[in-house]
Amino acid sequence: MGGLPTDLVDDLPLPAGAQLLRSALNSWDERGSTLEAAFDAAGDPASVLADYQRQLRELGWEMLEAGPGRRHGGFVARQSGEGIMLRHGGHGPVLRAVAVAGSGQSVDLRVTLDWEMPRHIAEWRDPHFQAAGRMPSLYPPLGVTVRPQGGGGGGGRWRQEAVAETDLAAGVLEAHFAAQLAEAAWTRVDGRVEDAVAWSSWQLPGDGDWRGLLLVLALFDTTRRSLWVGIESAALEDERGGYTASHVVGGS
Repeated sequence: MGGLPTDLVDDLPLPAGAQLLRSALNSWDERGSTLEAAFDAAGDPASVLADYQRQLRELGWEMLEAGPGRRHGGFVARQSGEGIMLRHGGHGPVLRAVAVAGSGQSVDLRVTLDWEMPRHIAEWRDPHFQAAGRMPSLYPPLGVTVRPQGGGGGGGRWRQEAVAETDLAAGVLEAHFAAQLAEAAWTRVDGRVEDAVAWSSWQLPGDGDWRGLLLVLALFDTTRRSLWVGIESAALEDERGGYTASHVVGGS
């Protein structure tokens, strides 16, 4: 079993309840470019990552909206190993955490402190990053396979579609994903559940007037459900480069 470098023990918050397996310091200068640590945790990747994110936020770490190599949010396959990126008070290294299902009930949690990445934060201010970075990753229920079907956006709009292989009711799926939006500090505005459709509209946190829409369709009596999630800014850039007022369906 490995340990953390003694002079960096206080820099890396240890995930509660996880066992440190090994660590490595990749030194490119006197401070060190990256510190990588591998942990073994119990549970499933989504809950382990959510618990660690909550722990970091309580310690003053803040989520980064976007960055190089970070996948945009939205529906993801549970086994894809989605991660989070945070920084403490806008200073110091960037912390990246990725959780992947291991054997049995174990989860492989990889945490990296990166002192090089903050030097490039200014390059992330592209409008496409800003829109996509507002969308949290949405993990399916255990035992449900989700296949992302594409998405994208820019200029104040972003959306994604996916298919879920399950016989769960539309309302059950919507409630599952809605709980993750609420965990990401989204505020529910409206919503409805019917036999074949469940939807909810949301107000996003942070600067600007951003609204979101979550939609689950069960149009046929099969084991396939259609998923859709999207966000728009009140100042939506039009094709001519100007801006026009726009709101997502269900917003006020």
